[in-house]
Amino acid sequence: MELLLRKPKSGQSNIALHLMINQLSLNNLSEAIKNENTIENNIPAELKVGTDMHKLASIVGSLLSSLVTHNKKTALQISVKKYHDVILMHFKANTEITHPEFPKTLESIQILAASIGGSVDVTSFRNNVSTIALSFVNRKVA
Repeated sequence: MELLLRKPKSGQSNIALHLMINQLSLNNLSEAIKNENTIENNIPAELKVGTDMHKLASIVGSLLSSLVTHNKKTALQISVKKYHDVILMHFKANTEITHPEFPKTLESIQILAASIGGSVDVTSFRNNVSTIALSFVNRKVA
Protein backbone atom coordinates (compact mmCIF):
# COMPACT_ATOMS: atom_id res chain seq x y z
CA MET A 1 0.00 0.00 0.00
CA GLU A 2 2.95 2.32 -0.35
CA LEU A 3 1.11 4.16 -3.17
CA LEU A 4 -1.32 5.51 -0.63
CA LEU A 5 1.24 7.37 1.39
CA ARG A 6 2.12 10.99 1.01
CA LYS A 7 4.92 10.99 3.58
CA PRO A 8 5.84 8.02 5.80
CA LYS A 9 5.97 8.70 9.53
CA SER A 10 6.26 6.33 12.45
CA GLY A 11 2.90 4.57 12.54
CA GLN A 12 0.96 7.34 10.83
CA SER A 13 0.69 8.50 7.25
CA ASN A 14 -1.39 10.77 5.07
CA ILE A 15 -3.56 8.26 3.28
CA ALA A 16 -5.40 8.78 0.01
CA LEU A 17 -8.62 7.26 1.31
CA HIS A 18 -10.18 6.80 -2.14
CA LEU A 19 -7.23 4.67 -3.27
CA MET A 20 -7.31 2.62 -0.10
CA ILE A 21 -11.02 1.87 -0.60
CA ASN A 22 -10.34 0.90 -4.23
CA GLN A 23 -7.60 -1.53 -3.18
CA LEU A 24 -9.71 -3.05 -0.40
CA SER A 25 -12.65 -3.37 -2.80
CA LEU A 26 -10.43 -5.26 -5.22
CA ASN A 27 -9.43 -7.59 -2.38
CA ASN A 28 -13.14 -8.44 -1.97
CA LEU A 29 -14.00 -8.55 -5.68
CA SER A 30 -14.35 -12.32 -6.10
CA GLU A 31 -16.70 -12.58 -3.11
CA ALA A 32 -18.67 -9.55 -4.31
CA ILE A 33 -19.12 -11.09 -7.75
CA LYS A 34 -20.10 -14.46 -6.25
CA ASN A 35 -22.78 -12.80 -4.09
CA GLU A 36 -23.85 -10.36 -6.84
CA ASN A 37 -22.83 -7.34 -4.75
CA THR A 38 -21.54 -4.00 -6.00
CA ILE A 39 -19.25 -1.53 -4.23
CA GLU A 40 -19.45 2.16 -5.11
CA ASN A 41 -16.59 4.35 -3.86
CA ASN A 42 -17.92 7.92 -3.49
CA ILE A 43 -14.90 9.26 -1.60
CA PRO A 44 -13.21 12.26 -3.23
CA ALA A 45 -9.88 11.29 -4.79
CA GLU A 46 -8.10 14.28 -3.28
CA LEU A 47 -9.07 13.55 0.34
CA LYS A 48 -6.10 12.55 2.49
CA VAL A 49 -6.46 11.46 6.09
CA GLY A 50 -3.82 11.24 8.78
CA THR A 51 -4.00 8.07 10.82
CA ASP A 52 -2.36 4.69 11.19
CA MET A 53 -2.65 3.27 7.68
CA HIS A 54 -2.40 -0.38 8.70
CA LYS A 55 -5.08 -0.13 11.38
CA LEU A 56 -7.43 1.84 9.14
CA ALA A 57 -6.95 -0.68 6.30
CA SER A 58 -7.66 -3.51 8.75
CA ILE A 59 -10.83 -1.80 10.03
CA VAL A 60 -12.21 -0.91 6.61
CA GLY A 61 -11.09 -4.21 5.08
CA SER A 62 -12.84 -6.22 7.81
CA LEU A 63 -16.00 -4.17 7.46
CA LEU A 64 -16.04 -4.48 3.66
CA SER A 65 -15.31 -8.20 3.83
CA SER A 66 -18.13 -8.79 6.28
CA LEU A 67 -20.63 -6.74 4.27
CA VAL A 68 -19.71 -8.43 0.99
CA THR A 69 -19.57 -11.95 2.45
CA HIS A 70 -22.80 -11.86 4.47
CA ASN A 71 -25.05 -10.09 1.96
CA LYS A 72 -26.34 -11.02 -1.47
CA LYS A 73 -27.47 -8.75 -4.33
CA THR A 74 -26.48 -5.69 -2.32
CA ALA A 75 -25.38 -2.29 -3.59
CA LEU A 76 -22.85 -0.95 -1.11
CA GLN A 77 -22.07 2.79 -1.23
CA ILE A 78 -19.11 4.26 0.65
CA SER A 79 -18.97 7.99 1.32
CA VAL A 80 -17.15 10.33 3.68
CA LYS A 81 -17.66 13.62 5.49
CA LYS A 82 -14.93 15.66 7.11
CA TYR A 83 -15.62 17.66 10.27
CA HIS A 84 -12.51 19.60 11.33
CA ASP A 85 -10.39 16.82 12.84
CA VAL A 86 -12.95 14.00 12.52
CA ILE A 87 -13.59 11.78 9.51
CA LEU A 88 -17.02 10.15 9.23
CA MET A 89 -17.35 7.31 6.73
CA HIS A 90 -20.72 5.85 5.79
CA PHE A 91 -21.17 2.35 4.41
CA LYS A 92 -24.73 2.15 3.05
CA ALA A 93 -26.19 -1.16 1.94
CA ASN A 94 -29.54 -1.43 0.19
CA THR A 95 -30.58 -4.27 2.47
CA GLU A 96 -31.12 -4.97 6.12
CA ILE A 97 -28.07 -6.66 7.62
CA THR A 98 -29.43 -9.69 9.43
CA HIS A 99 -26.56 -12.17 9.34
CA PRO A 100 -26.06 -13.56 12.87
CA GLU A 101 -22.25 -13.14 12.70
CA PHE A 102 -22.38 -9.42 11.87
CA PRO A 103 -22.77 -8.09 15.46
CA LYS A 104 -19.77 -10.15 16.60
CA THR A 105 -17.70 -8.90 13.64
CA LEU A 106 -18.73 -5.32 14.35
CA GLU A 107 -17.69 -5.74 17.99
CA SER A 108 -14.16 -6.81 17.02
CA ILE A 109 -13.91 -3.95 14.49
CA GLN A 110 -15.00 -1.51 17.21
CA ILE A 111 -12.04 -2.51 19.39
CA LEU A 112 -9.61 -1.75 16.57
CA ALA A 113 -11.42 1.50 15.68
CA ALA A 114 -10.99 2.68 19.28
CA SER A 115 -7.23 2.26 18.89
CA ILE A 116 -7.19 5.08 16.29
CA GLY A 117 -9.57 7.28 18.29
CA GLY A 118 -12.59 6.03 16.39
CA SER A 119 -15.90 4.26 16.60
CA VAL A 120 -17.98 2.04 14.34
CA ASP A 121 -21.67 1.31 14.69
CA VAL A 122 -24.84 0.61 12.77
CA THR A 123 -26.52 4.01 12.71
CA SER A 124 -29.77 3.16 10.96
CA PHE A 125 -32.01 0.59 9.28
CA ARG A 126 -34.48 2.74 7.34
CA ASN A 127 -36.37 2.17 4.12
CA ASN A 128 -34.53 -1.10 3.61
CA VAL A 129 -31.14 0.67 3.78
CA SER A 130 -28.56 -0.18 6.42
CA THR A 131 -26.01 2.48 7.34
CA ILE A 132 -22.82 1.68 9.20
CA ALA A 133 -20.77 4.66 10.35
CA LEU A 134 -17.04 4.67 11.01
CA SER A 135 -15.60 7.79 12.60
CA PHE A 136 -12.00 8.48 13.55
CA VAL A 137 -9.67 11.33 14.41
CA ASN A 138 -7.92 12.89 11.43
CA ARG A 139 -4.43 13.67 12.71
CA LYS A 140 -2.20 15.93 10.67
CA VAL A 141 1.06 14.27 9.68
CA ALA A 142 4.02 16.55 9.17
